[in-house]
Amino acid sequence: SIRDWLTGKSILITGGTGFMGKVLLEKLLRSCPGIEKIYVLCRYKKNLSPSIRIVNLLQLPLFDRLRQENPSALDKVVSLYGELTRDSLGIRKEDYEEVVKNVSVVFNLAATLKLEADLKTAVEHNTIGTLKILTFAKAFEKLEAFVHISTTFCHPEEDEIKETLLKTAVDANYVIDLVNWMKPEMLEKLRPKILGCHPNCYTFSKALAEKIVENFADELPVCIARPSIVIPSLREPMPGWVDSLNGPIGVLVAGGKGVLRSMLGKPDVQAQIIPVDIAINALIVIAWKKATKQEEELIPVYNISCDEKVPITWGDILEKGRRYGLEYPINPGLWYPRGSMTTNHFTHLLTVFLLQIVPAYFIDLLLICLGQKPFMVYVQNRINQGLKLLQYFTMRTWKVHIHKAVALIDAVNEEERAIFYISNVQYNIDEFIISAILGAKQYCLKESLSTLPSARRKLKIYYVIDVITKISLSLFIIWSSYSALLIYK
Repeated sequence: SIRDWLTGKSILITGGTGFMGKVLLEKLLRSCPGIEKIYVLCRYKKNLSPSIRIVNLLQLPLFDRLRQENPSALDKVVSLYGELTRDSLGIRKEDYEEVVKNVSVVFNLAATLKLEADLKTAVEHNTIGTLKILTFAKAFEKLEAFVHISTTFCHPEEDEIKETLLKTAVDANYVIDLVNWMKPEMLEKLRPKILGCHPNCYTFSKALAEKIVENFADELPVCIARPSIVIPSLREPMPGWVDSLNGPIGVLVAGGKGVLRSMLGKPDVQAQIIPVDIAINALIVIAWKKATKQEEELIPVYNISCDEKVPITWGDILEKGRRYGLEYPINPGLWYPRGSMTTNHFTHLLTVFLLQIVPAYFIDLLLICLGQKPFMVYVQNRINQGLKLLQYFTMRTWKVHIHKAVALIDAVNEEERAIFYISNVQYNIDEFIISAILGAKQYCLKESLSTLPSARRKLKIYYVIDVITKISLSLFIIWSSYSALLIYK
């Protein structure tokens, strides 16, 4: 079984402090009690050492269930200082020897997920970082599985995304050489030509990283997992766990705060999404299958997405998010939540200008007059930047092949199918949207569920203000038009 296989083994996780990495860490500790150690690669950040960052991470609500059921499991987590862009990850000699001697499984989740990242940053973290960790793993004495986490959208030029490796338009090593010697300013000038069909540097650098993994296939037991847009947890460790405002959750929160009134997207397009706990279960099963020689392919590739197995469109998400966002509101912000999705660029730009940009400048002007620090224009710029990057995915349709990922559960025994659930789990979309909204409220915005009654009261007040404002504006327009007509006559 999976748990028997992991008993006595040590694991290395890169990207363990990220959204998926945290959930993977919690799942392994809670569901696989026989694990020896889990090394989490971590760097200094905001003057916090790796050990302090890991201590803080383990205090998150994500680990509450583990603290209740098996608190001693937390002692198995070992913080490991390292930098992905350095040889041997920059690990200290004594740590290096311990990791090389003990680690049997690697989960490579480390990446910069910023769609707006420049070419140098994206390639250094996502492509060169992958090269460094693979080179390091060649020294591991007990390595049984190396799971590289890519993305479903690493080849966005394809209408059908199959569970196979594809060629890239440019050679990965050539791009690495460019990044190593060329100045960032020159790289940015060449970026459109280098990226080709890619909408951003993230998908481009992840496609290159897959080719790097392919180059190590004869030396290491590698496999590739391609999650789509990762969203809050369906079940574990609690429904709705999320601590990142990337993707659809950021849209729901911005809409709930009244600062997002329009977004470009096709409402009838299938949303390529996957709950984080299902994606994590898939990663664990993929590692197990590779290590136990159940895979005939040299480099197995899995697309982890719901696709048509859970038919939900972007329009469904928006409609249900709006409906349940009013029933389970976050504390209102700028205005009463009203938003829409459109495919018309002119309508979208006009709505954004009148209902987002103009109010933002007005509020900032008011704040300046009151001696306060303005912030709304900055917020709007961030929202618009994020939406420009997101609209590529909401305006396009892909057919994502998930046959191999769906079949993963077939290899798992009956008892563990309930533990490492993947395609065998049932979704209630409405319940899931509610738990996602409540998860964002609690874990992203730090708003207690006890604030729901007051948030509902505030929302009613915002609604009244919204209606009065609209009536007043309508009457003003009518009066102005009538006055202008009288003057003209």
